[in-house]
Amino acid sequence: IRSKNNDKGVEVEEVQTIVEVEHTEETMVLNLMPSLDVVDLGLSVKWAVKNLGAENPWEIGTLLKWDELESNIASKDSKLNGRLPTKAEQDELRQNCKFELSSQNGVKGYLVVGPNGNSIFLPFTGFRIENVIKMQREQGYYWSGMRHVTYNDTAYYLFLTDKIVDWRNTRYYYGMAIRLVCD
Repeated sequence: IRSKNNDKGVEVEEVQTIVEVEHTEETMVLNLMPSLDVVDLGLSVKWAVKNLGAENPWEIGTLLKWDELESNIASKDSKLNGRLPTKAEQDELRQNCKFELSSQNGVKGYLVVGPNGNSIFLPFTGFRIENVIKMQREQGYYWSGMRHVTYNDTAYYLFLTDKIVDWRNTRYYYGMAIRLVCD
């Protein structure tokens, strides 16, 4: 783990992370991130500064079906493990942070400002059905790590539009963005 300041002077922690996904009958390495940069927003967990598979905060990253992602998003450092946020952690983000409609490099999304003044950018990612991305740059879809309590084939996600910041649930077959958190 290394601490550094980003271009806005916010302290960012760098964590080595390997992510694996199960895709059809084979297990493949989806992304080997040299580091997972996280920001302390003043909440119970630290949030990654960019989406899984993205090089920059404004990029969509990899849109995965919920059941494509293995539950073990493991870190080489046992002190901080990158993982999907719970619905409660997404609720905490929604309820305790200020969501400012913004854009970075021409990509629309929300600048999410935590109680301590630190921020992350959540781009409008759209969602994937098979190989087609829909609603890209119009809406944001971010999986949580929680299945729906009643419907076994659905999971919760954070839903963003220019007027809505809320959670919903849907079936696993949609590919959505992943924004990791660390304890």
